Amino acid sequence: MKLFEGVIEKDILKDILSFIGSFVSEARVKISDEGATFCFVNPENTVASYITIPWHCWDYYDFKAEEELEIGLDVRRTLEILPVFEGLITVAIEKDYKLNKETFTLAFLLKNGNLTYVIATIDPKAIRKCMPEKAFNEVKEKAQSGTKIVIESKILKELIKTAKQDLLYLESHDNEVIVYNGYRELEPLEFEGVVYNPSRALYQIRYLKPLTELKTAEEFEIYFATETPCYITTVLKHITREYAILEMLVAPYIPSEEKEWQEFAPKRVEYEHVITINIPKDLVRAIKHIKPNAIYIDENNNEIYFVYVIPKIRTSSYVVLKDIRGLWGMQGFYECVHNLAEFISEEITIGIVGDKLYINDIEVGSKATENFEVYKPSPSYNKISIPLEDFKNLISACGGETGRFAIIADGKCIRLVAITPEDEVVLSHCLFSPYEEKKIIRVPYIETLPRGIGDIVNIYYQGDLGSPIIFEYIKRKKREEIPLFYYNATPHPEMEKERIEELEKIIFKKPEMVMKEEKPPEEIPPAPKEIVEEADKVISEWDSLKKAFEDSYVTARDLYYKLLRQFEEIKKKKPTPEEVEKLINDFSSLGEIISKQISTLADFDNRVIKVQSEICKYDRNRCEKLKEIHEEIRKKVEDAETMLETVKKRIKDIEALMKTLEEINVEKEMARKWIEEAETSFDKYFEEYVKSVIAELKDKYDVLRSYSVDKLFEMFKKEHAKDIEEFKYQIVAECTSPEILEAYHYDTVESCVKHRIGLIVGKSPIIQEFLEKLAKKLEKEEKAEEIKPPKEVITVFDKLMDTFIVQLMLKGFREDEAREVAKQYETEIRDLAEKVEKGKIRQLKAMLKVIELSRKVKKTPVLKKIEESYEWIKRRLSEIERELPRIPPEYIDAELEELDNIIKSIDQSIEELRRLR
Repeated sequence: MKLFEGVIEKDILKDILSFIGSFVSEARVKISDEGATFCFVNPENTVASYITIPWHCWDYYDFKAEEELEIGLDVRRTLEILPVFEGLITVAIEKDYKLNKETFTLAFLLKNGNLTYVIATIDPKAIRKCMPEKAFNEVKEKAQSGTKIVIESKILKELIKTAKQDLLYLESHDNEVIVYNGYRELEPLEFEGVVYNPSRALYQIRYLKPLTELKTAEEFEIYFATETPCYITTVLKHITREYAILEMLVAPYIPSEEKEWQEFAPKRVEYEHVITINIPKDLVRAIKHIKPNAIYIDENNNEIYFVYVIPKIRTSSYVVLKDIRGLWGMQGFYECVHNLAEFISEEITIGIVGDKLYINDIEVGSKATENFEVYKPSPSYNKISIPLEDFKNLISACGGETGRFAIIADGKCIRLVAITPEDEVVLSHCLFSPYEEKKIIRVPYIETLPRGIGDIVNIYYQGDLGSPIIFEYIKRKKREEIPLFYYNATPHPEMEKERIEELEKIIFKKPEMVMKEEKPPEEIPPAPKEIVEEADKVISEWDSLKKAFEDSYVTARDLYYKLLRQFEEIKKKKPTPEEVEKLINDFSSLGEIISKQISTLADFDNRVIKVQSEICKYDRNRCEKLKEIHEEIRKKVEDAETMLETVKKRIKDIEALMKTLEEINVEKEMARKWIEEAETSFDKYFEEYVKSVIAELKDKYDVLRSYSVDKLFEMFKKEHAKDIEEFKYQIVAECTSPEILEAYHYDTVESCVKHRIGLIVGKSPIIQEFLEKLAKKLEKEEKAEEIKPPKEVITVFDKLMDTFIVQLMLKGFREDEAREVAKQYETEIRDLAEKVEKGKIRQLKAMLKVIELSRKVKKTPVLKKIEESYEWIKRRLSEIERELPRIPPEYIDAELEELDNIIKSIDQSIEELRRLR
């Protein structure tokens, strides 16, 4: 009975099982209606992994079991079976009834067409437990809080392959991420780094190596934090379709002291002398071929030699880089590590600190205590050339044994000869003629001769025994010849003398070995005058053109290094687009200069080829001279083309930097727009959310029911302005983070803000606390108001009456007089007040009528009042005078007091008259 059946690509399943098999031989597999998950923990407890294939990623998925299935899988046995399957394969789990229908085990099936293979499952309880998902996710989140690296599969593979130490060093600070493997530090353009928190960590490379074997992974995300396992994830794809998600935790190596950290960190070397050089691809291959163990720097001739030295004996092979400017102070012979070739690439930096030699910031050697002579071919040497295949056949024939290979003259021309172990003589074709002598010229030393590469072997030699013999391996490219490497075949004089005597007995004493005579050379007719003149003209012009080119080439190369330094300086800082664009233009101008040089040389080379083809029929010397010129031109064209390619490469690097800057600017602009959108959305949704909460809670407090939601919100804003700013800062920061938007599946910044406000503000009791605090405050104020006497209410009538009194006082009435007169008009003023309160007339119009009413009141002139008071005093004094004998004393005092009051009134009237005047 089948409990599960699914169809998937074989390559995906093979990648998953191969990866697991690198750590364990058995793994747990859980299968449910959501998909299949492989998990394991290695025996050292240093690696834990979950590999999930969701149900929708299978080509076919049918889960029939009632509950989740868990099986133990023999990973290595399954891997042994997989090669017999191709393309899509069916994976199934079924009940395997071995004894009866009540007892069964689960079987793991692989099917492809008519081919079916059953693999017995293992009891999962017998396999190491997987890391609990909760614990796995906690460690994962901690790693994700540090630093993120996104790196392509091919770059990670190269990083692991070229590692020179057991630990991978990772460090981040100030938006800079360092990835170092003991050999080199990754360039910023080779990966993407994002720093959330400064971190530093070391991880064992052997645990990362299985990742490089994943053929269906295109890139990896690596998260690391200080003293925390790193979290690595990738998506396994077939063509463009995503099938599985791989997640992995790798335990860190934690040094006990800082000194151990520095042992694995990249070394920042302060050089006394340093130079960056570009090496053509062909010469890089040649260097790796001879496996040098020394470097000789010849600053006088601007040359660098990568040399293989037979310890304490001699130099054997070497590759030379010519025309390297800037070697001042670097002269010397340096003994290096045996695997020096591994440090060589198309661009390297060579530096000197004291007697130490560094390549790409790695110490590779030191100055030799004794110098070995590097033999160089000279124009004065004799030269013979032979195709590489013929040369290899001769070396093979003699078994690579010195003393059984020689340069000979057979009486007609010079040849190479090899003596087989059976003393058979193998001769090359004629390499140089005429040569009338018959002798053994030289016996090269070939015991340490490396395997040949290239197309041609040039052999340089002199006639003296023990003098230098040099093999030059040449590669033909287009119409030029490129020297790849040189081999020192110089023999010891005594040894060579003995070998010559032995070879003479074998070669010249046997008559059957004498070569057939060749036909005498035909007579060459004299060259036409115009061809000779043209040839001489080309030869003479070449000297001046050569000098002009060399001067121009040196200038261009110096300019290149100057621009290169500018580029390196720009990479270290944050350049502006204008600076980068100027550098691109400068490099482009340099490229145009070099292109013109190449074009000039190519045009002249065409003339040389044309003249050479005509003169070679008549004049061998001029023909050879033109051939040399042609070879020189091609060499210089190759140098110029190499520089042009380097310039183009730099332009691409700078354009990549420009693109990165543009992307950063686009990201900044996007970030700015996101921030604006987030801030606007916050203001909108924060008000909506807080008002909705206030509306829901305010009715719990009787004292707040009379307040509107808007009024309460304004009070909340005023009191909690600082808290609101903090909420805003947090939510804007979260909702402008691509990681959060992606992780929580927010479609837009606005949707994120809306959700996060409810989530974050909702968790805070700040609104409820505000309402409680406000309610308590208002309740206290109400109680205080009940104790206070009620405040006097000013009515419309009071205002109109006051207006009437003021108008009378302006006319000269005293306040008491004005109030007394106002009582007479109280009815009319009250009627006006009632009309205002009922809304029949406006208050302003009522006041105007009161003012008009006050104008009707007439005031007795002050002067007349004084006269009347005076007359009254006179009459009263006459009456007192007549009645004085009958008036009791106490009444006299009262009269006097009344008279005093009248006099005071008169005084006040006088003062008022003065004021009015």
